[in-house]
Amino acid sequence: MKLGFIIDHRVCIGCHACTVACKAENDVPLGDFRTWVKTVEHGEFPDVSRSFLIERCNHCENAPCVAICPVNALYKRDDGIVDFNTDQCIGCRACQAACPYDAIYMDSRQGHTVAKCNFCSHRIDAGSEPACVIVCPTEAIVFGDLDDPTSPISALRQNGAVQPRAELKTEPQLAYVGVNDVVLEADRTSERPSAIMTSPWNGSANGSAPAAETAEAHDVYNVSHQAPWHSLVAAYMGTKAIATGVLLLGALAIGSGYEPERETIALAAPAIALLFLTFGALSTLWLVLEIAGAEDAARVVAWASVPVSLATAGYTAWLFWQAPGRELWRTRAFLPQLLAQTVVAGASVWAFVLAVSGAERELQEALVIALLGGLAVSALATAREFSRSGTTHLRRARSLALRGALAPAFWLGAVLAGHLAPAALAVAYVAADGPAALLVAAGVLALIGQTAQDEVWLRAGQAVSQS
Repeated sequence: MKLGFIIDHRVCIGCHACTVACKAENDVPLGDFRTWVKTVEHGEFPDVSRSFLIERCNHCENAPCVAICPVNALYKRDDGIVDFNTDQCIGCRACQAACPYDAIYMDSRQGHTVAKCNFCSHRIDAGSEPACVIVCPTEAIVFGDLDDPTSPISALRQNGAVQPRAELKTEPQLAYVGVNDVVLEADRTSERPSAIMTSPWNGSANGSAPAAETAEAHDVYNVSHQAPWHSLVAAYMGTKAIATGVLLLGALAIGSGYEPERETIALAAPAIALLFLTFGALSTLWLVLEIAGAEDAARVVAWASVPVSLATAGYTAWLFWQAPGRELWRTRAFLPQLLAQTVVAGASVWAFVLAVSGAERELQEALVIALLGGLAVSALATAREFSRSGTTHLRRARSLALRGALAPAFWLGAVLAGHLAPAALAVAYVAADGPAALLVAAGVLALIGQTAQDEVWLRAGQAVSQS
């Protein structure tokens, strides 16, 4: 058995009875929704129409929220329902970032744990239908077994039903009959919101909101959804880059048998890695072996730290890739971007450590090569990430970063402070035989720029509504 919904928009009147019933049945907090009705106006006088779209969790066959959840707080039941367990949820919001339908919220009354439409699974288990189904006055919400070819839902599904955002290949178990393409296109209508009611798109961040008289399709009602990840995630990305970068470059130096400043490198690399990110056992073991004077064993651990550092630095790209609806994040350029940031962060911190310890200039000039190489790869990856063409979602996210509210952070922070200024200072340090302070300044600016870039990447990628 595989349970699913068909929404028949040939008879839907946009009365919001499903929304009210869902809120009452599941005690949904004020401001949050498990099901809601989006209303869109389109056309030009006198041929003007108003269309509705009932939205909720799609109970995807290939559910991104289930795949990304690290603690199995979201899971698929044998009947196809994607349900949740608040007792297991740790509130990381990865499911929110991954959901391409904005269907998940964090319930503040349950300790900010996951919540969403779960087909009223408690009613299903008791032999009843979901609350939204029984209250719909026009029977627009059809519920049943998709595996039963004789069921009404199967007949409707085979009669021109369309899945929302089918191109994402999540295989949603919700489909629509008789829906207008204008309202089904996720967030295309939100760029020109009406002033009549509410809008999920922040008009001030993407130009002034036009009047409702525009002939372009625009929302006259939708609900807002909070961005799941905030600056703490960008800060985590930065500290992880420092930890992995310092350990990576230190491991390469010690593993290859580099002797000048060996003691400083061998002790500082695992210590700094543990300070900024406890990714653990190898850093601890290396530090213990070095303190104990077991240099040969420490060299073996150093070589083992190289692939671990690269994997730790790069796995975040896989994490962001699991959000299929957020197209800015779905790029293969993000992996080399993360690895380049790791090298840049490592070189930046080592520049400070070696300057303080009074290390030989030869080693600091080697850092310049690492720093410039990392900046070059990072610049190419950044150009690739923010120059792609694609759907409305990608276009708006890119526009927000390059020309919208996030543009100062991108151009002044990521580009100028994060790439151009550090590169210029590093070159000046070598060409003019400058003081170590120049290289330290380059590293400080690079770290500031990386933080700004991570913040832009994070915010722009989730700024566009998924519904």
